[in-house]
Amino acid sequence: MHKTSVLIVGGGPVGLALACELGWRGVACTLVEQRDGTIDTPKMNEVNIRTMEFCRRWGIADAVHACPFPPNYPLDVAFVTSLSGYELGRIPRPPRMSETPSLYSPMRQQVCSQMWFDPILQTFARNFAHVSLRYRNRLESFEETADGIRADVIDVESGRRESINARYLVGCDGANSLVRRSLGIGLDAKTLGYPVHFYFRAPNLLDICDREPATFFMTVDRHGLWANIRVIDPISAMWRLMVLDAGPGATSETIDREACLRRALGLPLEVEWLATSVWTRRSAVAQRYSRGRVLPGWRCRASNVADGRIGHEHRHRRRGRSRVEARGEVERVGRRQPTVVL
Repeated sequence: MHKTSVLIVGGGPVGLALACELGWRGVACTLVEQRDGTIDTPKMNEVNIRTMEFCRRWGIADAVHACPFPPNYPLDVAFVTSLSGYELGRIPRPPRMSETPSLYSPMRQQVCSQMWFDPILQTFARNFAHVSLRYRNRLESFEETADGIRADVIDVESGRRESINARYLVGCDGANSLVRRSLGIGLDAKTLGYPVHFYFRAPNLLDICDREPATFFMTVDRHGLWANIRVIDPISAMWRLMVLDAGPGATSETIDREACLRRALGLPLEVEWLATSVWTRRSAVAQRYSRGRVLPGWRCRASNVADGRIGHEHRHRRRGRSRVEARGEVERVGRRQPTVVL
């Protein structure tokens, strides 16, 4: 029987950030994540100002600044008919090396893909002896007891089962959260579309398309804005094409990725395909935010309208909500508190 103050379910940026915060505050916690923790196809690529303020407090801001994204690469957003077509307009954004903090914060937004950001959070969390990160471990069930939570966890590789006793459980396991569903908490949700992400590697793509560098290219043709192209890692020539709405029922097998890429680039090109991700874009909010000693995290209780341009951001709620404090207690507070939004 393993005992801890807080059991965190889910090891994405939300769960890792919570483990970092609790570790920094001296609160013992255990994080379980069924994946192995490696990121091949990142879901977030920018760290916004509020999150950078937390990184500064934790002492890891310099590590984020030193991520492999070139500091002199333009962060412009360009609107094009296709990557090789006409440029309709451009929003200049200075490279990371030229950015200066604003008047209201000592930090600035950073380009740092999840494939670099998650390992930074993992390394920081592991500095604390009272923080345990357990990858390839899956939550099977949980129940509230007289003095906390008892959770059953399985090692997905060995099949070994273990019970964990915790004072609190926080579900950071995403919009389809097992934690939220196990509590019987529903979502008031509206489906907004069915985007698809195509990840590919294409060396010298901008030279081939005769295009000035930018981080984001919004593709607008006679049918309107239908996709965007983003560079994830200029060094390894990793790109992502996001089709805003592939329609209900679309799968990675039914979508013609070659046709989508040809339309976005305006020319045929052989690329190295890395991965395809089809998902549902929703606007949703949970019917309640907690039950007893179990608290669904932000992505379990609300979904923002992600369109491919939003980074990793700590947002603030104006009204007081429950939070785990350094003493391991949950108390009501009236000041703003951070939650993580992707």
